[in-house]
Amino acid sequence: MEKQRKTVAVICEYNPFHHGHRYQISHLKEKYDRVVGIMSGAFVQRGEVAVADKYRRAAAAVEGGMDLVVELPFPYCLSSGADFAMAGVRIAAAFGVDALAFGCETPGAPLFEMARVASTPDFETELAELIKASPSLSYPKAKCLLMEKHLGAEAARALSTPNNILALEYISCCIKEGIDIELYPMQRVLGYKSAAEIRDAEDMSTEVPFPVFFGDRRNIKHRERELISLLRRGDFTGLYCIDAGLAAALNAAARKATSLEELISEATGKTYTAARVRRAIVTAWLGIKAEAVKVPPLYTNLLAANKKGTEFLSERKKRLALPLITKPADYTKLAPEAVAAFEAALAAEEQAALCTAEIKPYTSPLTATPYIKK
Repeated sequence: MEKQRKTVAVICEYNPFHHGHRYQISHLKEKYDRVVGIMSGAFVQRGEVAVADKYRRAAAAVEGGMDLVVELPFPYCLSSGADFAMAGVRIAAAFGVDALAFGCETPGAPLFEMARVASTPDFETELAELIKASPSLSYPKAKCLLMEKHLGAEAARALSTPNNILALEYISCCIKEGIDIELYPMQRVLGYKSAAEIRDAEDMSTEVPFPVFFGDRRNIKHRERELISLLRRGDFTGLYCIDAGLAAALNAAARKATSLEELISEATGKTYTAARVRRAIVTAWLGIKAEAVKVPPLYTNLLAANKKGTEFLSERKKRLALPLITKPADYTKLAPEAVAAFEAALAAEEQAALCTAEIKPYTSPLTATPYIKK
């Protein structure tokens, strides 16, 4: 594989950063000169608190070979696949990277054909009509049925895996936004434990290359009494991704549940996937409004970098199409709408910091500093 003097971006979560991620970066380094991560902050797309602080996860990524890590900020990191992908792709475009790499279970060509079909206005109209005609259908199931109609059963089966779902969204976003960027799908390499398997392990330290960055594991279960109480008495209709049906399902499930896991199971069904239920719970907890997700990202944070990463930033500094915050306390210099978005993210981070088994003394996120590897 001939190495190109180009920069590739990866939209990632590193929850936690593990050996499979390290392999992926080394593979990309064979083809590209620099690798940039656009990483979720304190929360992740499946509707959970990340296992560790964003700066620690970013530091592990840089120690593992990544050159630069910037943030996919709140609330986009907690959004649906389409909104998550759109925010990540827009940040990648703002940094002027040459390529976007992403994992998938299906080889590239079928994904590109599926994305071409899914990006057409006719497909989106058909999808909306199908969901309206069959309200009990979940969004992913409806999309699979429609994809089967257009491209056959194999295409529908391909849409049943999480990496393929996000890969399709990344490609579709680039098509819809007219973003001219090289797209590099990478099939998942077997033999490495998944992030979910590692999170489920009692001792995570043996499964990650840099365990020093993953002490004091965060878990939303440490707030379950508060969340169940909130969902038993609240009305969350109108918040992001919560329609009247889901609001009612959450309220009913919370009244029956004796644990957060039971609440999620009770509210999940044909209409609402477990991932959507988890996102809705966190949305209700943090009060995320739909309009906060539907506008493009207003800033990003520098989380970690090595020498190549800082050189890349120096080259692009004057051409960045998005404010980059290197010192959190400087956020007040942003435009008013970006200041409001940053302050909402600060409040969310403070809640995430309390998702540990033992309550730690308060440390303001404004005092955090990026991890710079010399």
